[in-house]
Amino acid sequence: MGVGDSGESLVASDPNSIIRSYVSFELPQLPVGYELDSVYIRLYQFYSVGDGNIFGIQEPYPLFYGEELPCIMDHIDYGDMLDISDWTIGDAGDPGTLQSDIGCISDNGDDGYRYLDITQYLLDDYNNDRYQTQYRIRFEVDTDWDSLTDALGFLTSFDDFEHDPMIMLFYKSISSIDDDINEEIYNISAYPNPFINSTTISFTARQGQVREIGVYNLKGQLLRTLGFSVSDLGFSAEWDGRDKSGYDMSNGIYLIRIEGKDVNVIRKVMKIR
Repeated sequence: MGVGDSGESLVASDPNSIIRSYVSFELPQLPVGYELDSVYIRLYQFYSVGDGNIFGIQEPYPLFYGEELPCIMDHIDYGDMLDISDWTIGDAGDPGTLQSDIGCISDNGDDGYRYLDITQYLLDDYNNDRYQTQYRIRFEVDTDWDSLTDALGFLTSFDDFEHDPMIMLFYKSISSIDDDINEEIYNISAYPNPFINSTTISFTARQGQVREIGVYNLKGQLLRTLGFSVSDLGFSAEWDGRDKSGYDMSNGIYLIRIEGKDVNVIRKVMKIR
């Protein structure tokens, strides 16, 4: 999927052709006894080019009129078939636009995963009985007319199934207040979240109930075990975004698992640049 301008003419009347991309996902049925906690869209960026630099030699971020602009997304509804009439869906005022500019999906030229919180937009799709959630990827400026390529590329299943675009849904159990009181560990927070350098996980628990705090990736692999401290306010642990070998982990979503005597609780955190 390409986003930006081509720097060359694909049609005679357009000296700087514009590239946009669209993604669509079927909405899964919510499991019984659970509700959505949060949802993220994940894309894998594999190239970046600015002012016509050769792909694979340099990877500067796209420049429009000499300025680095964020690559953004729109929440849209184009139905079952995408065609040329859907080009403006995502623009403010278009009938197919549900929400224009829902946030930044990329702001640098590095290869790797990109994430965007789309919880409220997916909930809107569920609440309005849509069976798909759909998005457009674009820049705020279509082209700067300099005849130089400024573009990002994201992998699709055609390129690499492992790096497919996907939506990541996190659920939470629907329980009563009485059920919550019976939990041994509760009131967990992570701040800041998302974080750049480090995040502090704070929680309350009964004395002697906490056994271990671990950082896991989304495959369930343990990356690091965290030490924790106890005060009158409860328990706290800090994660600096590194694994047990001191390697700085890449941007993405990670799981903080607090293991207690009778219960395990997970809080997800997002590491960003």
